[in-house]
Amino acid sequence: MIGKNELNYIAGLLDGEGYIGVRVIKHSYQRFGYRIQPAIVISVSRNDGSAIFEIKELLGMGTIDNRTRFQTTLSIRKKSDVKRFIQLITPCVRFPSTKRKLALLNQIMNILGEQYKRLTKEEFETVIQLVTELRKHSKRVKGFHRNFVVRA
Repeated sequence: MIGKNELNYIAGLLDGEGYIGVRVIKHSYQRFGYRIQPAIVISVSRNDGSAIFEIKELLGMGTIDNRTRFQTTLSIRKKSDVKRFIQLITPCVRFPSTKRKLALLNQIMNILGEQYKRLTKEEFETVIQLVTELRKHSKRVKGFHRNFVVRA
């Protein structure tokens, strides 16, 4: 069981150093020509990297990336882990913008489901609209107004 203090600490890191988003990657083998990959990423200075290792141990999810000289990154990309992380952290988040991003990601996750499922055209278009809305709230990704061409 993760304590309230630990969840508040993780939520604070997510508020300050986190990224909440969905990658939409052009992929010819997918039904509508795109792959949808939700992600929650927390990056800190390499000097504070031990905190990322402790968070991974506490949560039991995610992967750690040490490839750069300057930062350590925890990435949560597995659908079930993203869903669980949202449920754990949302009550502890203080910034309204982060709460809004988590709510949008939760809506996307509800449409995508736990397992990979075949989306209908309407579901795919709804996900793309939610991704566009999510990216409008992102401080890192600007100018995402590309029109997605949906294959039939």
